Formats: sequence, structure tokens, C-alpha cells
Amino acid sequence: MTFVDLLRSGRSFDGELMVEGGDECSCSFVWDDITVTDYGHRRFPNIMNAECCVVGGGIVVYLPENVEYDDFYSELDTFSQIAAGYVGSEEYDKIFEYEV
Repeated sequence: MTFVDLLRSGRSFDGELMVEGGDECSCSFVWDDITVTDYGHRRFPNIMNAECCVVGGGIVVYLPENVEYDDFYSELDTFSQIAAGYVGSEEYDKIFEYEV
């Protein structure tokens, strides 16, 4: 399952996002009642297309081939910060939409 498939599945999460395939780093992640738009998918292509799995209360995202770890983790961290609301409302609304 890709990360975007997981996010679009309707599941809720409150835990850690962890990257497999590099240094052990994680970032906090809360996900509930929203979905990623096509714009959000295009804005974060490396993480959206990455394979992932749910382990306990967290999500492990696998580092894709041909993607530098630091770039991947930076994109993942930026995405989790935006999901937490640390971005202007206009950009947030372009990346996410609420489930109705």
C-alpha cells in the first residue's frame, strides 16, 4: 500500500511516522477526517508514492530507491507539519479537504 492510499483509506492515526531505510527518525503525525487532494499528491510525490505499513500506533514509510534519505525525511517532516496546521489556510486547503 502506498502512503497516499493509506491516507485516502479513511483511517485515523495519532502516532509516529517512521522512515525505514535510513537513520531511525520519526515525526509526530495526526490524521482524522481529511483527505489529500491531487494537488497534495503532486506537492509531495516522494512520500505519497512510497510504500508503507501500519505498525502498532505508527506508520512506517519505506525509503524509495533513487531518493536521498535527507530529502525524503525533510518532505515527510514538512508534510506532517502542514497536516498539523503549521501553514497558511490557503495552502492547507489546497493540500487537504475534509471528508463530508
